[in-house]
Amino acid sequence: MMKTMNKFLVAVMLGMCVQVPAMAEQHALLIGVSDYRHERIEDLEGPLHDVAALQNILSNNWGVSAQNITSLVNETATERNIKSAFHELLDNSDSGDDILIYFSGHGTSIKDKNFGAMLNLPHTSGALVTHDFDPKKHIAKLQAGTPLGADNDGLLVGRYEIKPMLQKLSEDRTVLVIFDSCFSGNAVRSMSTKHTPIQKRLLNITLGSESEPEVRLGTTGASRCLNCDTEIEKVKNDKPFEYKNVIYFGAAADNQLAVDHSQAEIDAGLINTIDGKPHGGFSDALLRVLSNSTINDDQTISYRKLFNLVVSTFNVNCANCAHNPVLLSSNSSNVASKNVLSKSGSPTNHAQLLTLASFTNTGQKPELQIAALNLGEPISKAINLIDTIQLNTGRPDIELLLSGQTITAQSADGQLISTLPADIKPSRMTSWLATQAWLKSRKLKDAVHNAGTIQASFRNPLMNPVAFEGESVYFTVTLEEDAKFVVLVTNSLGQLSLLYPSNKRESSRVFEAKNTFKFPNRNDFNLTVVKPWGTDNLAIYALPPSSNLGEALLPLAKKADFKHSEPLLTGFTQALDSAQTQYSTAHIRFYTTQ
Repeated sequence: MMKTMNKFLVAVMLGMCVQVPAMAEQHALLIGVSDYRHERIEDLEGPLHDVAALQNILSNNWGVSAQNITSLVNETATERNIKSAFHELLDNSDSGDDILIYFSGHGTSIKDKNFGAMLNLPHTSGALVTHDFDPKKHIAKLQAGTPLGADNDGLLVGRYEIKPMLQKLSEDRTVLVIFDSCFSGNAVRSMSTKHTPIQKRLLNITLGSESEPEVRLGTTGASRCLNCDTEIEKVKNDKPFEYKNVIYFGAAADNQLAVDHSQAEIDAGLINTIDGKPHGGFSDALLRVLSNSTINDDQTISYRKLFNLVVSTFNVNCANCAHNPVLLSSNSSNVASKNVLSKSGSPTNHAQLLTLASFTNTGQKPELQIAALNLGEPISKAINLIDTIQLNTGRPDIELLLSGQTITAQSADGQLISTLPADIKPSRMTSWLATQAWLKSRKLKDAVHNAGTIQASFRNPLMNPVAFEGESVYFTVTLEEDAKFVVLVTNSLGQLSLLYPSNKRESSRVFEAKNTFKFPNRNDFNLTVVKPWGTDNLAIYALPPSSNLGEALLPLAKKADFKHSEPLLTGFTQALDSAQTQYSTAHIRFYTTQ
């Protein structure tokens, strides 16, 4: 990477109108499909438990009345019943109320090459698969030339069926939509490994010799965005999110698979869920955050902050899940800044947030777990000497594999981190691994301390986190509070660079809250993709406007790269970890290639 965005009750008393605040009511529609009617659709283990756990937490932790919670699971989660439940929400809720709509189960989209690509779905629309979906019947209908519509065929298409219902609900109500399902095949991390959870929430059916859509591939097998700015504008121009008061949490981006943790994986110690039962990877993180007493004990927390804390938890607890959660919200309002389910009370302070360590306690070992295969005795001995690293072939963070003249370093979710020479010196290998161990440690600590006031994604949150040689890179950022930035990047060779600030002016700049912007802005500087190829890790630290920590790092801006043990960096991270420093952080992984 080279440096070159209440509802009010009107009461009439004595002929005078007096505005009196009225309490908004909360309503929830929870849908989960583990057992599908058709034998060709693979059943899932998590959705049934996802719905049961979420219903319990909403009722016991968030005070949602049991009579306002509707749960549809398995055979009751048919398309007809789901549509009926939407209409009942409209009839039984009032203006100003808060609504939560949750779906856990299979999903598909046009980018699901094995099935969704045949359905003539809009490229901005996914589809949810209900209990009564019959794939053979649907394919026959398509072959007969019958267009997709709003009939009860077991497939809830976002553009045709979900969108109209949400638009009605969101006219004068706040609606949080959470979908834990796949929307397509995963083009970025398609080389799934034995360490990636087996079950995926993707409708993955091959019914015949249907042709597959053409896919352009880069040299690494990553799907290429030939003109990313144009592609992003295309998505924007299609206006896929035309809602008034809707916040959307998605488990996976438009081209990714969402995982379903199985009981077998839990029993084998490969996965640790909130209650020891099967759950979706994203749902497990959501349940952990919602059940945390610090958050739900009458504290004010916005929808965006809630999402940021869920992502922070997900990135730690589901590092091998190979999908990126997505947040979308209405552009015309600050709906994502509203309090979750109209919760009110004292703002959550930093000292309280330190207790969030409890929801990262999932059996995740702080040491870097390495599976080293056929690397030879010198390197294996060197690895054993690093106290922040443990050899682990069962649930590794990184797998090192000797293949010909190279050693490939691959993350547990199948993404290539780096390609190293087979004759690498043990000292260089241990240095590289020590940096990876530092990165893991940093992410764990940041998950504990994160105040959740920054949301950041690579380019557009719906697109692949892949950048090709010569392309300009930016990140889409939204802040809940004004902040100064410190931005660090670690490249595939384990070299760190300070991207921001680079001078005193930048170190004193305060980025304003409540707006979404590109970072970096092209008027400031460009980030252009150059060697080395592999996975880059970016960390954006949002610090209070009064902080001088960025200015203290300025000498590092003069260095092309430095090690994680650099004294100035150590001083910075020690300040972050102290109880006196309040900060938020966003960690972003993206892949660079030719």
